[in-house]
Amino acid sequence: MKDQLKELLQHSVIIDKGVVARRTKWMGDGIILNKKPEDTRTNEKIYIDTLSGVICEVGVAMLCGSLNEQVFDHKTRDTYAWDVWSSLKCKNRIEVKLHKEEWYTFYPNKVKTMIKNIEHHAFDYLVTANYIEENDYYVVTPRLIIEPSTFRKYCKRSQFANSGTSYYDHNTASYDNQCIKLF
Repeated sequence: MKDQLKELLQHSVIIDKGVVARRTKWMGDGIILNKKPEDTRTNEKIYIDTLSGVICEVGVAMLCGSLNEQVFDHKTRDTYAWDVWSSLKCKNRIEVKLHKEEWYTFYPNKVKTMIKNIEHHAFDYLVTANYIEENDYYVVTPRLIIEPSTFRKYCKRSQFANSGTSYYDHNTASYDNQCIKLF
């Protein structure tokens, strides 16, 4: 299945900013309506936090399937635990994450929900992607296809002591056939 997904994700795609704006508003509205009491973000911050992920999700969906259109409900994992349903060729649930740097880096606290979703087998593959912003559009490029069951095995603490970040060791994971490097 990973090879079929790789075939679909080997290209960059152009995304209209209007499409992203509408999806960001829809998703942000759903998060705001179902916000947990401990979530102290303002509505504006929720929309800002949602934007980059939406850009990447829309790009991956355009290349290999369709977006998860379920209304967000933090009580129902299937409404938020995956982003893209791959085409009929693959039939997989895909979680999409922003991949800005050479390495897929993250703050460990920011992936706690994703780790729980992995433990519950809520998605079949993790795809990372980055994007470039132009005047009227974004260019989205998928970067990695990650096997979720071994994600934690390849997570390492950053060597930059003050950063507090971790990274996914895609080189070792790729060597072990647990990750496909696309770009």
